[in-house]
Amino acid sequence: MMRIAHPMIMRSKCRMSIVSAMLIVTSAWNLSASLHAQDFESDLEDMEERAFQAAAAMAQPSMVRIETVGGIEVVDNILTPTGPTTGVVASADGYVLSSAFNFISKPASIVVTTYEGRKFPARLIANDHLRMLSLLKIEAQGLIPLTPADEVSFRPGRWAIALGWTYDAESPNLSVGIISAVRRVWGKAIQTDAKISPVNYGGPLVDLAGHALGILVPLSPEGNSATSGVEWYDSGIGFAIPIRDALDAANRMKAGADLHVGLMGISFSRDGGVAGKPEIDRVQYGSPAQQAGLIEHDLITAIEDVAVQRIADVRQQLGTKYADDEIAIAVRRGDQSLTVKVHLVAELLPYESGYLGILPLQATVNDAGVSIRYVFPESPASQAGLERRDRIVQFQDQPVKDFSQLQDLVSRTLPNDKITLTIVREKKNIKFELQLASIPNEFPPVDLPTRTSLASVIEKKTPKDENVAAVEPTGRLNETLPGREDSYWAYIPGDYDPRDSYGLVVWIHPQGDTHEAIFLERCKSICDTRRLILLGPKSERVEWSPEHVDFVKEAIDEITRRYNVDPYRKVILSYRGAGGFAQFLVNKEQSLFAGVAMWESPLLIPPPDHEPDHHWQWYLGCHAEYPMRTAIEKSTEKLREMKYPAALSIWSGNADEFPLQDNVEELARWIDALDRL
Repeated sequence: MMRIAHPMIMRSKCRMSIVSAMLIVTSAWNLSASLHAQDFESDLEDMEERAFQAAAAMAQPSMVRIETVGGIEVVDNILTPTGPTTGVVASADGYVLSSAFNFISKPASIVVTTYEGRKFPARLIANDHLRMLSLLKIEAQGLIPLTPADEVSFRPGRWAIALGWTYDAESPNLSVGIISAVRRVWGKAIQTDAKISPVNYGGPLVDLAGHALGILVPLSPEGNSATSGVEWYDSGIGFAIPIRDALDAANRMKAGADLHVGLMGISFSRDGGVAGKPEIDRVQYGSPAQQAGLIEHDLITAIEDVAVQRIADVRQQLGTKYADDEIAIAVRRGDQSLTVKVHLVAELLPYESGYLGILPLQATVNDAGVSIRYVFPESPASQAGLERRDRIVQFQDQPVKDFSQLQDLVSRTLPNDKITLTIVREKKNIKFELQLASIPNEFPPVDLPTRTSLASVIEKKTPKDENVAAVEPTGRLNETLPGREDSYWAYIPGDYDPRDSYGLVVWIHPQGDTHEAIFLERCKSICDTRRLILLGPKSERVEWSPEHVDFVKEAIDEITRRYNVDPYRKVILSYRGAGGFAQFLVNKEQSLFAGVAMWESPLLIPPPDHEPDHHWQWYLGCHAEYPMRTAIEKSTEKLREMKYPAALSIWSGNADEFPLQDNVEELARWIDALDRL
């Protein structure tokens, strides 16, 4: 019997066959597409590689190789370049631009090799200290200058190729990335994520056509030295000076004079950060701002007709200005609006504060004002008749609430200024007129009373509760920070009272010997009487390096978190070979310390200009027969020329001997007087 299939079953089978066929075709298409995609991806990679190589080849005739001979080995605790570096041709008649970092060693000679292999001796014509460029000159003609890129190439997201000519004289080395941002580092630079190293500082950043976007240099928003930003190398954060700005700078440098950062002589409140309103907090004496008529509390509204609303906007507009530039500053003063012309300068007069000649009692008291715990002999305060236990309640026309306010008011005066103080003595208000002096460089007198002997001078708001003990441990401590191999030791006075503030001495030991035992033995009793905490970060296996800055900072943060540390008596103390790292740390973290003490070490790194925000006091000491005594004495003179208060101590005894207890006592008195006014 013949069977006949149901029509629905037949249609179902047909659909299944069609679906199967479609799946087979789709799978075949996907396989083919995948193979084509792999081929396309491979072709794309080949095309990219060829494009990058072509861009480098286009730029190569405008690149030169630079070799230096001689010079300083270490600058700012960083090894200076010793191998070949890179430069670019700025003009056909032999001018070459490079990164200023390549010449910080002040080499004795410079040799430039062109892409054809010709070698020329080079002269360093000038440096641009704003954009960190150097201009060289070789006696050559017919060189091929860089071709500037079109404006469209400067957009974030576009290709950027960093070139250097150091490893192989036949061809440049390259690193590929994109433009991350423009007008970075206060308007000066292009930012790229192409890896930038000392090997390509001075080389060009180019687009895919091989046209120049800029010249590679190390930069940092927080510093302005030739080494600022070097620590970011190969991090994906690199900078280049836009090519047109670099060429403009080259034209200015051809006259043979260095270009300098344009200074105006104003500052803003620290509380404002960079996001606060651009209201002027200080106008430096003798500065362009003062000469133009700007005053405290002027609110800057525009610079060169560009509106500004934040402190960061002001920094952005001023960040590309040179000394000798003249700029228009619009300000609002009360209900008035006015515009002044400011002629920027390369150097300001060193900052110098007036001096009363007192030590304050910083302990919290029942009444507003600042009580005097000590009057320095022969000081303005002493000559006017001020006495210990007097309470300053008014400075000029300003009521005085606390020490911080009084310190700020005094810091705004100058030596020889005449001021009026109102004090309370035996419940009576008395006015005194004083002519301020300069802060002396001499050490405080030997009879300077210790802080522990002043406990009964004025009653505190919180009298000691015998049932309340310090929560944190005291005595000798050994600690390791989480995630750190390096450790630190500390000494906390046994009678530590969290209601009192303590000075902090950060001990930076020389390489190879922490001198921990002898240093603690010399300091222990003095720390107890002078209310000092010791902190000794340890670096026993390797030399101190810039990488240790974060470790030391974290150790300081840990101690100040756990103990009551007086910010006006935070000191870094280095010994011999550790002086370079200590100075590097202070320069990098300028708000971390109030005092810098160096035993048997001269200045190795120039300190920043003396300004209200860099109001450090210095102490230098050495044995009379120490070989570097002359350099230490000259360092002290240099600091005093910059108007930093700088004390110098020359010790008797064996030059190989560790500082004696008398030397430590002298240092402790100096620390105890760092909050003098």
